[in-house]
Amino acid sequence: MQLQRQRIEEQIRQVRALLGVRRGRPPLAKAAAGPVVKRRTLSAEARRRISLAQKRRWAEYRKKAGGGS
Repeated sequence: MQLQRQRIEEQIRQVRALLGVRRGRPPLAKAAAGPVVKRRTLSAEARRRISLAQKRRWAEYRKKAGGGS
């Protein structure tokens, strides 16, 4: 039994050597080194206008779909 186990472990080592298996995760790709772009923020009024416009779009969609709740 012990001899068989050693033989199997040796075969596993040989297969790993042939495949070049690496252990663990591959290293993460680094982001391109460039300037960090700061995101622009919306004012409360702009968010409100966008919200109202989207609500109007959904109301129009529901009206055309013939349903509504």
